[in-house]
Amino acid sequence: MIDFEKIKKDCEKIARETEEQEVEKLKNNGFRFIIKDGNKTVGFLYDSCGMAIIKFKDKRSAFYKSYKKYMKEDSDIFRMYPPSARQEISVNKAIAYNICEYLNNNFNAKVYVKFWYD
Repeated sequence: MIDFEKIKKDCEKIARETEEQEVEKLKNNGFRFIIKDGNKTVGFLYDSCGMAIIKFKDKRSAFYKSYKKYMKEDSDIFRMYPPSARQEISVNKAIAYNICEYLNNNFNAKVYVKFWYD
């Protein structure tokens, strides 16, 4: 039996640690983009905006079938890790890739990362 509560906690930890590491790397280069609302500056970004999600390659896998029962949904997106509140594509991609590696190496989850720029 797959313990999805433990997986959720592990994914949250991976996400937090990865975000901290990636933001530290980006800080060395400084801000690259200014966020404006009209003429008013409302924020800064270290990298381009973008999102990354984790998708299932194979819905026939034992991991997916267990996940579907646990989540009570039929989806090709793994929804058990908190997306970073950050908008930088490099941070979100790193989080998703590290969680994919964890899931594939430990559970043969057959997942991959899909990302896009906003």
